Amino acid sequence: MISDFNNRCSNLSEWTLDEVEQKKLQEKELQEQTQVEQIQAKEQFVIDKQSQILAEQIMKKPTYKVRVEAWDHYLKQSQKEKNANKLLEMHAQEKVVHEEFFF
Repeated sequence: MISDFNNRCSNLSEWTLDEVEQKKLQEKELQEQTQVEQIQAKEQFVIDKQSQILAEQIMKKPTYKVRVEAWDHYLKQSQKEKNANKLLEMHAQEKVVHEEFFF
């Protein structure tokens, strides 16, 4: 009977220790998650602030300047695409000439 009581007590103490350790782990995970969320919130705040500043700068510019800048950007992009297409065509032509030469 005493040994049975001792077994129950030892099992109880192990159980409570496991429970305490588990709670500590849960608290630690919760703290880490909270820290991650805080960091993400700060990063999002910075991004939002930068976006707001950029939007304010755009709004301060006259409309025609914004349109001109957008058009310039479009022209640069289309020129890059044209150059890339020319390079691809030249490469394809070289490949065809090269293949014809060997056949």
